[in-house]
Amino acid sequence: MDFSAVILAGGGSTRMGCDKKWLEYHGLPLIQRQVETLRACSAREVFISANHPGGLGQFGCPLVVDNFSGCGPLGGIESALAVAGSELLLVLAVDMPRITARTLRKLVWRCECGCGVLPVSEFHPQPLAAVYPRQSHHAILQFLGDGVRSATAFAEICVELGLMHRWAIPPSLNLEFANWNTPEDVTGSQPRASRRGHSPARNV
Repeated sequence: MDFSAVILAGGGSTRMGCDKKWLEYHGLPLIQRQVETLRACSAREVFISANHPGGLGQFGCPLVVDNFSGCGPLGGIESALAVAGSELLLVLAVDMPRITARTLRKLVWRCECGCGVLPVSEFHPQPLAAVYPRQSHHAILQFLGDGVRSATAFAEICVELGLMHRWAIPPSLNLEFANWNTPEDVTGSQPRASRRGHSPARNV
């Protein structure tokens, strides 16, 4: 199925204390790992959502800047929906290092014409590793215009509107949807993970 993809990499990383897109997992910066993962899924195009381009040009992905500032992940999703060339947009947070191309392909395979997928793991929706249809752009504009900033609430609204349907993630895949928010998350996943800034790309 034809789809576009965007990596959400514009967060402030305040709890982490450093720019987490440059943290390494198994020797690769998270941003590079996600670019390679999405390309392995055969996405038509891979965007990077970030308000500062420093160091990102090396990956060869178009950069999308938030049209609505201070809106968190929703700002990146909105900007990507506005420019995506496909009917479906696969959204992936940069801080989910364990997620695989195989799992992301499962998300896309579960989509239907005009209807994306919201994965749910252990009763928790995962709106930052989900597929949104282009038709949801109007809804997200209204959402942001109303001052709502919750990605989970927006995804649930999309489900109610019939723009997405839920997929219960098998327990064996729950760990893939875990993200890195604090230094403890990093050390718990990979004791020797580094916090380098602007690591050079390798094997892209």
